[in-house]
Amino acid sequence: SKISIAARDSIVVSIGDIPSTVVANRQLLLEASVKASNSSHPIVLKWSRNSRNSKSPIHTTPLSSENLMIKEGTLVPGEVYEYEVRAQQNDLVSSSSVRFTVHIPPISGSLKISPSEGVEYETEFTISMNDWVSDSKPLEYYFEAATVVEDAKTGEVKEGSTAALNYVSRNSMLSTLLTSTETASQDSYTM
Repeated sequence: SKISIAARDSIVVSIGDIPSTVVANRQLLLEASVKASNSSHPIVLKWSRNSRNSKSPIHTTPLSSENLMIKEGTLVPGEVYEYEVRAQQNDLVSSSSVRFTVHIPPISGSLKISPSEGVEYETEFTISMNDWVSDSKPLEYYFEAATVVEDAKTGEVKEGSTAALNYVSRNSMLSTLLTSTETASQDSYTM
């Protein structure tokens, strides 16, 4: 006696892992992975957003691509988003979805710089971030200085070049000497 087993075609789509909370000011990549038992037929992908929030994020890749890139700054803090990707090959269909919340930036804190004036390369400035509240713990801090350039004719003040003062850290205080990143006549900084 002869036994024959018929293999049935199948297709499975999945979305790569992303954190349950994402940051609004960074781009977000949603990655789809498709496995099909029959590779001789084309697979059609389609991303869709199932969220009910009013502001639609800007996608920098087509909704038909395997990877969906969401532009930084287009997700609304505090909102919940749900994306679904659907893969179709002939009459076979598979779908997968992912849900995430957009992190709310820290609020209610203060920035203190001491002393308020000093001399480049000589004065040690202490910069501290106090009493910030966030839905994301622990908080991480990044300090940056920017030279301020004033137009002698118009009096218009513009930000010049910026310089990182530290790496991202959980320390809310930094002591540093400031150095000019522009010409010697630039002696004002913003933080």
